Amino acid sequence: MMKSILIVDDEPAARYGLRKALEAKYRIAETDSAEAAREALSREQPDLVLLDVVMPGQDGLSFLRWMREQGSEVPVLIVSALDTAKTAVEALQVGAADYLVKGFELEELRQRVANLLKLASLEKENDVLKRRLTTEGQFGQMIGRSAEMRRAFEMADRVAATDSTVLILGESGTGKDLLAQEIHARSPRNGKAYVAVNCAALPERHESGDAGQSAARAGEPHHRAARRDAIDSRGCAGNQRDAPQSGRGDSRREVS
Repeated sequence: MMKSILIVDDEPAARYGLRKALEAKYRIAETDSAEAAREALSREQPDLVLLDVVMPGQDGLSFLRWMREQGSEVPVLIVSALDTAKTAVEALQVGAADYLVKGFELEELRQRVANLLKLASLEKENDVLKRRLTTEGQFGQMIGRSAEMRRAFEMADRVAATDSTVLILGESGTGKDLLAQEIHARSPRNGKAYVAVNCAALPERHESGDAGQSAARAGEPHHRAARRDAIDSRGCAGNQRDAPQSGRGDSRREVS
């Protein structure tokens, strides 16, 4: 099925050039303003948006913010004459997938478009597969087919994408660490280190946090870790206090 691209640019010549460069491989829709693009986004259901920044009325970055606020995950390639690092950084922070300065070679445009569409397709396939496995009772290395475990897996999958602290409670051997690792693997911090600290194994002199607490701080910089009260032998930190010598299994895992 042919992928669709929505071009949003107030300049007819710019829209014409983009359409001619891409129409051989993609279905193209065009609008000359952000206001018109709102309707087209719903009507056309594009796989990619090519978006100008400077336009009459609502500018491109404001339209992009609106898209993300509405929950749209359609990738956006900013195509603008503004060649400033500030604008490019702001665009990426708002949610653009890439930034291309006008004056580019047509082959570069085609390559950027192909790469973004391929990445979006892979992400959709990955999400579908993960949801299917979660529904069927598999979450990473964990398998649980009871209704309770499936609900736990679905909740963990939803929270993984957020910037929230997660507290996992359970007896020893129930898989708290495996669950924490999978949440980390599905989180935006998955490129950073996952560090697990077992408080029960630490000497009694370490003081901080709650009794019997195990903390996992994903990707915490060492200069921040130094401000936490306990550092393990690898120089990574957790929050611990009064760790029990018995090492009983009522441990908690905190993932952020």
